[in-house]
Amino acid sequence: MRTAPRFRSLFVLTVLSTLLAVQGEATGQKPSQAKQKEASAAPDGREIALLVKGLSKKSVAAVREDLLSLSTQVYICSACEFESSEAACTKCRAALKPESRALFTSVAPSMQENLIAVTLDPRVVVRLSQIECALARRKVKIDDERFMLPGRAQLLVRTPLPDDGTIEKALDDAKLFEEFDVVLDPATNQFTVTVRAEKNAPTRVKVAAALAAAKAQLIDIVWSPSIAQP
Repeated sequence: MRTAPRFRSLFVLTVLSTLLAVQGEATGQKPSQAKQKEASAAPDGREIALLVKGLSKKSVAAVREDLLSLSTQVYICSACEFESSEAACTKCRAALKPESRALFTSVAPSMQENLIAVTLDPRVVVRLSQIECALARRKVKIDDERFMLPGRAQLLVRTPLPDDGTIEKALDDAKLFEEFDVVLDPATNQFTVTVRAEKNAPTRVKVAAALAAAKAQLIDIVWSPSIAQP
């Protein structure tokens, strides 16, 4: 018996739907749930607006290429896909393969607005000092009075004297962040200040001024990965 074209199409669609449902049951997930889980495992990179000075028609293309070429070295275990910033797999003890990874997934400079919008790779650590070194080659500088620090970041701070709570007091008095945490790194004798600003994010110049009140110096700003390593 021949099936009419219309009913044949309905029959094919029904079979396909059944197969997808069976595959979902075999994996313990519906197709839509599997896609949602896969998407949630790879969050989008964080976007940062770099307000700058000195961006010109001649340098805008070169600045973009310079920033896109910035990279860091990571180590990946081919056996369990563990990734680390150090050459040692803490999961299976297998040898790690060094791999270069770009800091940014996109870079969009705007000469009219003196702004460079960058999207950070969510798997890497990005330091503002790396960005500034690349910009300096094209005589472009961060505009400290306009460059703001929204969201979470880490401030690397140096002080000439042992800190007795003056950094915490200075930041608390300045009311620049919703929350902050000051930790001493004995290896470098520097302080790492983890901060969060959701409303009225402070500019870099205001942060530096608040720390200067505690005789402390802001030496770098760091953005940590948004994907937790296993």
